[in-house]
Amino acid sequence: MLLRRKTVPELVPSSFPSSSTRGAFRQKKADSTKEASHKVCCFCKKPKKVHAWITSNDPVCTPCYQKYINVEECSQCGKLDTVRARDSEGGAICHKCYQRNRTEEICVTCGDFGKIVKRLDDGGQCSACYQRERRQRLKSESKPS
Repeated sequence: MLLRRKTVPELVPSSFPSSSTRGAFRQKKADSTKEASHKVCCFCKKPKKVHAWITSNDPVCTPCYQKYINVEECSQCGKLDTVRARDSEGGAICHKCYQRNRTEEICVTCGDFGKIVKRLDDGGQCSACYQRERRQRLKSESKPS
């Protein structure tokens, strides 16, 4: 099977981070102000919210992180793609294989049978229940104290 590596704009191959150096990327929480949280991405050269830093002077936005950094060979289909999840041995799973192999079971919140999107202590939760709880949580967090 022929694997294609996604090309990185304006970078030489030696500066492209390998999977072994990916752990060296520091996740950094952006400041609360929009001006402070938006930096010029070292890949796309656009001012965007910082997802990770290659070095202290090289911020990476989320789309570029997914496209250029978070890319590995899928342990199930063998395609070079963005990592969506990992299997029990730590192998990368692409989005298509993740969607194909998601488990269907009874949601512990509503009792319907369907695909599980979140794992809780007492079982799985369906997308509808997860989104409803997420909206309620965000709504309660945004209310002034």
